[in-house]
Amino acid sequence: MVDLRKEEPGCSFAFIATSLVKEGENNTKRLKVYRKIMETLFSPTNYIHYIYEPKSAYLLLNRHTQHGDILKKAEKMFNKVFDLK
Repeated sequence: MVDLRKEEPGCSFAFIATSLVKEGENNTKRLKVYRKIMETLFSPTNYIHYIYEPKSAYLLLNRHTQHGDILKKAEKMFNKVFDLK
């Protein structure tokens, strides 16, 4: 992600932190680790951090890019790709 940010300075990111075996999907251990990494590598000055803990979803929006209705689009994408309900 850091390399992509260098190549495409206006980019934003989204991901789901999958659960470990016998772990629920709500606020997974991976999400907790990834959250710390994202907060360290992607400053809130440059990125808006949206976290949806019930599904361990993470969205980083670049503050220097126009987003329009990106939150609605991201929600639709997550629902479609990951069958979130």
